[in-house]
Amino acid sequence: AREGMPDLEGALEIGPALEILVAAPSPRQKVEIRLPVRAVLVTNFRQVDPAGWVFNPQVAWDYDSEGSGWNASLSLGSLFADRKYHAYYYEVEPRYATPERPAYRATGGYSGAIVTGTVSRRVGRIWIGGFLRYDNLAGAAFVDSPLVETRHSVMGGVAVAWTFATSTEMVTN
Repeated sequence: AREGMPDLEGALEIGPALEILVAAPSPRQKVEIRLPVRAVLVTNFRQVDPAGWVFNPQVAWDYDSEGSGWNASLSLGSLFADRKYHAYYYEVEPRYATPERPAYRATGGYSGAIVTGTVSRRVGRIWIGGFLRYDNLAGAAFVDSPLVETRHSVMGGVAVAWTFATSTEMVTN
């Protein structure tokens, strides 16, 4: 869909999040409202440029199974972004328009719904984690962009980390 257009650069999101505890049904479970706001920066490793703002309000349930060492979470949220962010990913400037890819000017606003599930576990110095995420773009401000090829996506991943050093004094939550 982007053939003949400039390549997208790597993006980094950074910013604060307000987390509000809604309920704690047990010592190992909690339900929170999370309100992260992030600035988006893109880089080609020679320079860094701002690429807008995103806001991702969500309701999250976290479970810590203390005994088995497994932790899990499930969150449901939506994403909102400013025009600059949507333009970076979805805008087609007139000079890049083709008969199959008309020009498109992005606007800010609603960016879709997200459902994410995660699991993780520590075994000694090794941490293992995985996630599964579903995105739905129905009603998104940019859904009519010719660069949008699907309105749904599912993605997942697995990670393994090794802790090479720890503090001699540990703090529990």
